[in-house]
Amino acid sequence: MKICRIILISLIVSTSAFAQSGQEYRRSAVHNANLVRTVFGNWGVVGQPSGKGPRGAWLYDTNGYIGDISPLVGAEVNYYDEELDSNLTFHSVVVSPVDRPYTMEESSGSGKLWTFEPVGGYFNANQTSVAMSTNPDSWPERWPDKMDEEDTGWPGSWNGYFGKNVFSANQESFYMMDDNNDEEYNYRSQYRRPFYGFLRL
Repeated sequence: MKICRIILISLIVSTSAFAQSGQEYRRSAVHNANLVRTVFGNWGVVGQPSGKGPRGAWLYDTNGYIGDISPLVGAEVNYYDEELDSNLTFHSVVVSPVDRPYTMEESSGSGKLWTFEPVGGYFNANQTSVAMSTNPDSWPERWPDKMDEEDTGWPGSWNGYFGKNVFSANQESFYMMDDNNDEEYNYRSQYRRPFYGFLRL
């Protein structure tokens, strides 16, 4: 039996330790195994973009069973503000940008999206595909998260869930995304305090 697994290796929120993120790094691909196929995007959405492949199809591509699946990450942050001599609480929810009817995008006045976006460097920049274990042409020359390893980035190797060139399924994908562009609390907070966080899953 073929196994297909979508693996979100890490989710990095508001850290400068990794490459830049943004819409220009969006890539998509199709997972297909065991008669199931679905398109997905490296900005955290499964079942979109709909024009790039089947949407949770079983047996036939036209049998799409999902609209989209995307993560929603929420946080409550409590801290003491010395300047105001007060305890403050912020609530923040970050979502992936999806194409739905009547959905308004969360964005700044300049148009910068306050959502998850893919991090650059985790795919072959000359390709339109997310890095897929079954397509070596989609892999980056070096994996940014492995640059501290002895062989500096695992060139020519798959960055598997269980290690270098270890394939835990018939098909894997790898990408990172963050919400570094989410400046919502720089705009909407009544106290105008920047909201920063770090989350790794």
